[in-house]
Amino acid sequence: MHFRKTITQQVIKIASLADYIRCDMAHLLLNNLIQNTWGSQLDFWKYKRPATEAWTDIITAVKSVHPKVKFLAEVYNPNQQALQDLGFDFIYDKTLYDLLGNGNLDNIRNYIRNMPVQFHQKSAHFVENHDEPRAASFFGSDQRADGAAAVVMTIPGMRFYFDGQQNGYFNRLDIHLRRAKPEETRQGVLKYYNLLVKILQAEIFHKGDWQPKDVGGSNDAWRILSWQWKLGNQKVLVVVNYSDGQGSGSIVLPDAQPINGSDTIPLKELFTGAVYERSARDLQTKGLFVVVDTWSIQMFEFA
Repeated sequence: MHFRKTITQQVIKIASLADYIRCDMAHLLLNNLIQNTWGSQLDFWKYKRPATEAWTDIITAVKSVHPKVKFLAEVYNPNQQALQDLGFDFIYDKTLYDLLGNGNLDNIRNYIRNMPVQFHQKSAHFVENHDEPRAASFFGSDQRADGAAAVVMTIPGMRFYFDGQQNGYFNRLDIHLRRAKPEETRQGVLKYYNLLVKILQAEIFHKGDWQPKDVGGSNDAWRILSWQWKLGNQKVLVVVNYSDGQGSGSIVLPDAQPINGSDTIPLKELFTGAVYERSARDLQTKGLFVVVDTWSIQMFEFA
């Protein structure tokens, strides 16, 4: 317990200087992990297993002094949910990162759909961080890396950006040297991120309700991932083609409402600014038919 008190004092000091605290390999402090790794030695020295988890004690104590500080855990399966339950505000979603790297759309779709929304909300989603290769290197191209970013940045949770990611850098930043081989900014990637980040500043992507959507009506519908945000009367439909071929399909929008006494409803595509007039009745029954280029995203705002 002396160890926990000492660590807590140090973290309280850090919390006086920082808004966020990232805890490296945080799962290594779990009682079960310590017991499984060092159980025989601890038994020999007559140490008893603590009645509580270290992180619960530490986070509770720190937040009693600095209630606004946030904790981010670097953690990997199968301990992600456990650290959320112990009080971490956010945990690394390495699972989604690995699934996007593998590229199996069924696995990606099922993971996003089947994990509780509360899990997504308390997860940090990323395509780069200091432990991983640059996104363009890991995913194999700027376009696929941008497609992966479209997925992780438009679902609930922390949108985790790494230094230089928006420039499309290929060379990894070595944290021990604090530098990387110089390279030019990829202007297409920078333009994409500037627009994506601007769109995601809207309140709906921070306070809105989120739900995944089904895509059908085409032999290429399997290429499309889709979900919707809603805040009051405002709605945004997100469609991402995370594949190497053109995708298409229909997404039924039962909450599409006609305006001005007409069946017609305008849908504004947020990346291009284009406005499409559609029948609200058709959107509610047949759905919105989309055609999306490879590794690309479309976002439709409607009422």
